[in-house]
Amino acid sequence: MIKNLFIIDGASGTGKSDMLKYLDKKRTSSRTVTTLRKYTTRKIRDEEESEDYHLDLDFVLKEQFEEYKKARDFYSYGYGDEQYGFFKSSLEEALEYFQNVFIIIRNKELTERIRIDFPNTRIINAYIYTDIPKVVKRLKKAGYSDEKIQFRINRQTHAWNDYLKYSQDYDEIIINNSNETDFERLIEQLIQSYNKVGIDSLCISNTDKYRLIKPIVGYKNQIEKRLDNFPFERNVFLMMKFRHDNQLLFEFIRDILIENNFNCVRADQPEWDITHSAYNYITALYCCKYGIALFDKPEENNEYSPNVAYELGIMHNQHKECLILRHSSLKSLPFDLIKDICNEYTNDLQIKKIIKDWVVSLKMKEI
Repeated sequence: MIKNLFIIDGASGTGKSDMLKYLDKKRTSSRTVTTLRKYTTRKIRDEEESEDYHLDLDFVLKEQFEEYKKARDFYSYGYGDEQYGFFKSSLEEALEYFQNVFIIIRNKELTERIRIDFPNTRIINAYIYTDIPKVVKRLKKAGYSDEKIQFRINRQTHAWNDYLKYSQDYDEIIINNSNETDFERLIEQLIQSYNKVGIDSLCISNTDKYRLIKPIVGYKNQIEKRLDNFPFERNVFLMMKFRHDNQLLFEFIRDILIENNFNCVRADQPEWDITHSAYNYITALYCCKYGIALFDKPEENNEYSPNVAYELGIMHNQHKECLILRHSSLKSLPFDLIKDICNEYTNDLQIKKIIKDWVVSLKMKEI
């Protein structure tokens, strides 16, 4: 299921602390949501000393912050006269264990960098807005002096101008002009709206989303369970005729994939028998990020395998990267396009080199 990263923006007094309070409560009860803490060089404020005040900040000296910035995986940005930051590894860990991660960031450049660094995560950029009279009322209730209130009002004006400048970059705007309970309901609605998945939709990542064909809709849970044990990005679907004289070639393909930390998926394998029906080939195919299609030596009255062509067509329709192999003795191909994108081979030595080079290229893309 797609992991959601909610990047929250908004000026002082708009309700970010109330949001953190609600998310802390939700994390304790459901374990589906967490907030990511940041380091900051700013001083803790008097009102923040209260146990009822919820923060996402760890206060450090500027010297310590500068040491953190030397790390290659440390994200940092400046706001006002102070600096804020966190480690990329901390965000990765949060996304590994939680379905929904919230982080407050007031910097457009860093938000865009995270979007690039986490392409498989759904990034939701949300802005919290509160009318100025409401902000003043909240700050007075919290015990702020007139001077501090004016300082934060000035900051809210600055934050609002930022929003207007980059409004097209925000996915959601949360209007917090009500009481705390109603604001919590808005936060909950935000979370739920990005966690709804149709029964016919398989959502693996932000870039890997597929509509299930009708005959296998009822097997969605079984597919997701397979993907818990066999991660989607490691699975390679093998499309070939399975006969005795192909056994050694299959074993080579399987072994070279395993050596490079990939799974060789065959729909006739017990661990991939999901539907126990003729649709199992398609079901197993949905579980794979990559594919290998082998159009090998023709058999009598059957120049190529129509099953391989059919499965390859589905893989292409899902925009999945496939290695297409064609034996040189084939006189015709299932469709004209293949002649331009296939790799032709004559003997097993050639095909083994092609497969090995392709698998290595997949690994290089991960670097």
